[in-house]
Amino acid sequence: MSLTDLGISLGQDEQVIAESSFSYSILLNFIKWKVCVTNKRFIARIPNVVLFVIPLGTNLITFPLRNISTIATATEYKLWGFFVAGILIFFGFGNLSSLFGFIAFLYGIILAIASFQTLIRVDSAGAKSLPCSIAVWEKEKALEFTNKINQAITEL
Repeated sequence: MSLTDLGISLGQDEQVIAESSFSYSILLNFIKWKVCVTNKRFIARIPNVVLFVIPLGTNLITFPLRNISTIATATEYKLWGFFVAGILIFFGFGNLSSLFGFIAFLYGIILAIASFQTLIRVDSAGAKSLPCSIAVWEKEKALEFTNKINQAITEL
């Protein structure tokens, strides 16, 4: 991966510190989001996903490093996702003979799996928060990457 993959060119005296790509989620591990940190800015191309399973393009995000107040890695469990998944699985299992019941059962399982998330959360000084979802098994890679970003921020 390079900055040309992100559609970005470097400015004067700008150097790449770290770059990486992460799987979007457990279910959509073939969809990657790409991120790069230079000595001046944080750049990410994040996929848009609807209903946890339908990819619809990407967003290009750029933050100057001076405007980032914190960047952290966290694991989230969406309880509402478990609740809705339980209802869909229960309803779908009781109606597996119909197409609608089978779809409800299948989507309930997908929703239950998608309820486990690891996030890289970028908070700007202007109180804007950017949560970037990644697959759970890439948490160590994300921790290393956020440490590199935090080091670049402290060296400003």
